[in-house]
Amino acid sequence: ITVRLLVNLPDAQKILLRIDPTLSLQEIKEQICKQKKYTNSNEYTLRLPSKLDEPVSLGLSLAEYKTNEL
Repeated sequence: ITVRLLVNLPDAQKILLRIDPTLSLQEIKEQICKQKKYTNSNEYTLRLPSKLDEPVSLGLSLAEYKTNEL
């Protein structure tokens, strides 16, 4: 099973991915950085749109956060 994930990127860009919701957010972050050719993934954090002041835990999955947008 896959879900659609909307990712808000820097500079008001967006990307839509189809991913397995049980993947860790670290794996999802790596996919995003690879696809967008971001060479230093440590410069970027994943955050929920409702909690922009705190990064998400990369060890958890998308399903655990019950969201389809980062």
